[in-house]
Parts: sequence; C-alpha cells; structure tokens
Amino acid sequence: MTGNRSGGSRGEPVDWRSGLPRSERYGDVYHSASGALAQARHVFLAGCGLPQAWAGRQSWTVLETGFGLATNFLATWLAWRRDPERPQTLCFVTFEAHLVSPDDIRRAAAATPAFRELADALADHLVGLVADPLVAPVADSLVDPVADHPVDPVAYHPVGPVADPLPAVIDGSPAAGAALRRLRFESGRVELRIHEGDAAAVLATLGGGSARPAVDSVFLDGFSPARNPAIWSDAVFAAIAALLNPGARLATWTVAGTVRRTLVRHGFTVAWRPGLPPKRECLVAWRESPDITDRSTSGEDNETGSRPSSAPSTIDGRGCE
Repeated sequence: MTGNRSGGSRGEPVDWRSGLPRSERYGDVYHSASGALAQARHVFLAGCGLPQAWAGRQSWTVLETGFGLATNFLATWLAWRRDPERPQTLCFVTFEAHLVSPDDIRRAAAATPAFRELADALADHLVGLVADPLVAPVADSLVDPVADHPVDPVAYHPVGPVADPLPAVIDGSPAAGAALRRLRFESGRVELRIHEGDAAAVLATLGGGSARPAVDSVFLDGFSPARNPAIWSDAVFAAIAALLNPGARLATWTVAGTVRRTLVRHGFTVAWRPGLPPKRECLVAWRESPDITDRSTSGEDNETGSRPSSAPSTIDGRGCE
C-alpha cells in the first residue's frame, strides 16, 4: 500500500502523511517517533520486566488497552519466540474499539524487519474479520506461522509440541455490542484475543466465571487521555485491578496526572521510568512491590521517593484458560 491514507471500509482509517501512522478519529499517533518496536520494548516489555519475569512459568497473560497496529502484540510474540526460557503458553488479551485493516498492520511492520513475518501471519488471519466485525462474534483461527514462514535459526528457539492444547471454544460470550476475535499461533501456544467494542463494558464481563483471565502484565496503550479519556477511566482501571495475578505489573507511555491519580485510587503504587525520546518519562505501576528503583508515588501527585524492596511474585496463575 503506497497511499497516504488507508483503512476505509476495510478498517479504521490511518493517516500516514507525516511519516508516523496517525488516527484520524483521535488526532493522535500510534507510536513514538523513536519507532514502534523501540517503544514496545522500552515502555511495555521492559516496564513489565519482560522477558525475564516470565522465565520458568507455565503460562503468561498480557492484557492491553488499545490494539492499534498490533505493535505490542508482535513485540511480545517476538520476545516469546526468541526466549529459550519462555513460558509454555502466551495469552495476549487486547481491546480495540476501531480495528485497522490488515494492510495497515503490514504497512506498520514493514519498517521493522523483525516484525514482518509475524505481521504477515497475523494480517492473513485478520482478513475477513475487520470488514464486518459483528457478523461472527467469535472467530477462532488456528495457524502455525512457523510452518509457513522461514525463521532465523540463530534468533529463533524452536517451539516444542503442545502437551495440553488450549480449548477450541471460548468459555463465555462477548459483551453485548462487542465482538471477540480469537487467533491462535505456534500450534496453539500463542493465543491472541481481540475484544472489539467499549473496553469498560467488555472488561466488566471478564471479572467472574471460568472465562476470567488471570493477568500478569498490563500494557496501557490507549490514545492520549486528553483525546480518548474513556480508555483511562475509573471503570477500566477498576476492572483491570480485579483481573491481576499477585505481582502483576502495569506499564504505560503517559505520565498524565489524571492517569496517576486514577491508578492510585485503585490501590496501585506508581513509579516513573526514563522515557523513550522525545518523551522524558514513562510509568509503571503495581499493587505489590516489585524491585524497581525509580521515584514513586503512592498518593495523589506527591512523590514519596520510596524504593520498593521486594521483587514481583512469580506465582503461576491460570493464564488464558
């Protein structure tokens, strides 16, 4: 795709005229000028202590607000693929009110060679899901991109057989007015769940029952709180807090006071980390004290300067059962 605008009837329009993909709906960019992969690795993976935190675990579940151009999912999948100590299964649960087209996912990944293979596999299995998103509320696609695409034998640690495959049918239904897209990769060991619709409404349905995900990492990656306040609301943070495993970490690119105060109201301790240029800082948060030496705040906007002393729990949760 070579035009400066894309999406249209096949997905949410994306404006490429500035060189950075921008949402026409929200007037905000999808990622930093430092690059999509750099932002995913620095802000979200490193902010949540990944990949080190999942070493030796049977399963790991990531919850993301704002699927966007799939950058964080692709970066997490890539990190999982390249890590010899990866968990047996990775579940990535994401929320997106306005899905972009598969072509825009490919276009965004084209500038990042490490993403291309995985982006192609993802985009191939999103074709037909974006154009009419509410026709089939549950879409389950099983695909093993390893068999279809060559990989770097040095960077890639082969995936073994699945001893206990994930169930073929989602246990539970999406919220009214929402759609659930479920895609499975790597012979079922990597699962992507895309919830379309209002994040607060969908999250509220995940808090109970056997379909409840037990979350280990949270990527807060919505558009700017000033432009899309709903994704940063009390209701969203309250629902997320109810899904967390002990020791779970949250990471986000924004340091907005409204976001910090909302996290604190829901029992989180918030800390600053060095940001990815052009931003000077980014945030991490937790409800139990991980080993992190950045300046932190446990109430309102006051900085306490405290340094939490204990590491995140490594207790196994149910993951994406």
